[in-house]
Amino acid sequence: MYARRGKDHPQPSGGCRASRLQRVPLAAALLALFGLSCLVGAAASAVAAAPTAGAGLGRPTVTAPHGPIAAVKPTFKWSKVSGAATYELRAYRGGRLLLKEIGITMLSWKSTQALPMNVSLTWKVRARNAGGSGAWSESLGFKIGAADSIDYSRPARWLNLPKTVNKKVDVFYLYPSEYTKADPSAPIIGPIDDPGMIEGAKVAFQRQAYAFRTFATIYAPYYRQADAASRAALPQPEQVKIVAGAPTQDGIAAFDYYVRHFNDGRPFILAGHSLGSNVMANLLSQYMKARPGVYKRMVAAYVIGYSITPDYLDRNPYLKFAKGPNDTGVIVSWNTEAPTVDGMNPVILPRGLAINPITWTRKETEATAVQNRGSIELDPTTGGAPMLNTQGRILRVMNLADAQIDKAKGVLISSTVNPANPPYFTPGGLPMGVFHTFDYPFYFFNIRENAANRFTHYLSRS
Repeated sequence: MYARRGKDHPQPSGGCRASRLQRVPLAAALLALFGLSCLVGAAASAVAAAPTAGAGLGRPTVTAPHGPIAAVKPTFKWSKVSGAATYELRAYRGGRLLLKEIGITMLSWKSTQALPMNVSLTWKVRARNAGGSGAWSESLGFKIGAADSIDYSRPARWLNLPKTVNKKVDVFYLYPSEYTKADPSAPIIGPIDDPGMIEGAKVAFQRQAYAFRTFATIYAPYYRQADAASRAALPQPEQVKIVAGAPTQDGIAAFDYYVRHFNDGRPFILAGHSLGSNVMANLLSQYMKARPGVYKRMVAAYVIGYSITPDYLDRNPYLKFAKGPNDTGVIVSWNTEAPTVDGMNPVILPRGLAINPITWTRKETEATAVQNRGSIELDPTTGGAPMLNTQGRILRVMNLADAQIDKAKGVLISSTVNPANPPYFTPGGLPMGVFHTFDYPFYFFNIRENAANRFTHYLSRS
């Protein structure tokens, strides 16, 4: 027998050219053939032992999520496959794998991590058993966010979008109710570009968000709002449902866009008022719960002009209400009234919590107007913008408003302001004695100092 010399065999030394064929003993050739057959048999056995593509399993049918959804931690559902012991699930953003879960024994699985909002995602699932894996299901597409969600990549959707960032902390601000129906037949939820809302939001930004501008970069989106009078006339469950719709969807979508595109990992403060604070409370209970890494960067949440109740905190035990001037990662809130209100206060909930914005404690001890670091006066000719001094700066008014917590009412009492005097009472507006519009203006410079102080303490603890 003859065997062909391979190219890796050394050439024989000497001056003679080697023949390309060389005689090999018969026994050696048989031994080589036997070894080759063993290798082939072992390879065949390995292939048989490896998981097969089919394994006798069918392809599951995926059912949900599909299309626009709200949950940032969705529950995936699919049909049963005969013979399946477990299932494997994968979710993608484009070609990037976001989720991979194996060993699922049920026909549904809830994600343990929050998925990105307002981007196209896909998912698929396959069955597995001892014989291997079945074929993948068809991929199903979904997007976290409302079907009519606002595109916050557009600068026109932002009330304030800084061009440069030169401060170490951000503020994300949501303005109070500024949308008013043009006529009774108009929808209770106004459009994102309603002219009246846009103008009102600009004025509210000055008398509220300006409190933070000396030390923070302020981001403020426009968001769809409910007409305040129409909403107030509804039963409380209906009001909750309305705010949980477009206003909260927009607020969360805008904040998520801010976190992913503008924040760049900096600490931030949340600030709102009235409806804006209601939306902020929903953001805290929904978005922050799903994203603890983002929540850790929150210095504080100034949820002013909306009642934070013990029931709300019980439902969200990771959230804490402020106890003093220095604590961080906490909620700060109050609703201001005169000692006597002409009727019911329509903007408060029973058992609301409050912190004193002069002393920054929760004691019922009065803080005098002399202790107040300064209020601002609103200009009625501009719809309530802050009055300015001769240098063009916001005019500081001293000795105007005191502050005392009334725990039984769940409010903050200011007794040194005459509620009958304009601009503190407007006929046809809130009942006399409800200082809702002045939650920020009465304590404007106290808020500025306290927010900066909390940021300092946040840095010292980081």
